[in-house]
Amino acid sequence: MEPVKPITKIFNDNILTSLVEAISKMDCDALQLILDDKWYYDYTSKSIYIQKLSDVFDEFKKEDDYLIYQKGNCNSSECNNLNKSGFSFIGNKSVRYINFIIDLKENGAIKNIHNCICFSLNKMVVDEAKKQLKISIYVDEYINFKPTDVYTAMKNESITALNELKHFQNSEITKKELINWYEKYKNLSNALTGNDLNYKYHKLFWSCFMGITEIYYYIKKERNITVAIDKFKSIEVKSVSELLKWYKKYNVLFHKF
Repeated sequence: MEPVKPITKIFNDNILTSLVEAISKMDCDALQLILDDKWYYDYTSKSIYIQKLSDVFDEFKKEDDYLIYQKGNCNSSECNNLNKSGFSFIGNKSVRYINFIIDLKENGAIKNIHNCICFSLNKMVVDEAKKQLKISIYVDEYINFKPTDVYTAMKNESITALNELKHFQNSEITKKELINWYEKYKNLSNALTGNDLNYKYHKLFWSCFMGITEIYYYIKKERNITVAIDKFKSIEVKSVSELLKWYKKYNVLFHKF
């Protein structure tokens, strides 16, 4: 009886086809076998890249059973991958999609996988109005990233801030607790620059902080409104001068809404 070839050997016989089929089936176990442990993909490690793919697959699986693939190429004149070939993977029900440029080594192994934003299909089947899914790889997830002391300090504080919010994940947060969190981490937010948002936990913290900022200022306005209403209740309705004073004082507050 002829010996059965190892599964890794089977993949190496036509590794590109195996990769495309694994993505189409949203099969991370197959990707673990196909991709090289010692190599990196889109500047990050195999383990991080597969986790990113898994997150994208989870999003697809909310609506789709599998991904239909179509050949195409990068069409961005500002990209190093211009005219390189790849595949668009399209949800069989949602018609959402994600595009990849795939580079091969001379021996046919996968050299790199790039998430492509500007992509042209050989057969136009993508509904451009549908959502394009993307993979975000942060600078501090790059293989060659070297953290500085400032980066580490801001990362640790960002993680602490996010962990404090997690305590309220399945429960209510009071206005006082929200205000205290906002004011505790306001200096961290002010210290972040545009470049800092390329780092994973810096970006996650900033996104949460911006969302809470809107609520914070609403609460502050609400407090001022409560004071204004209480003042109004204390005015003698027949006192025109007092009513005009109240109007003048709180007219700006009214226009803030």
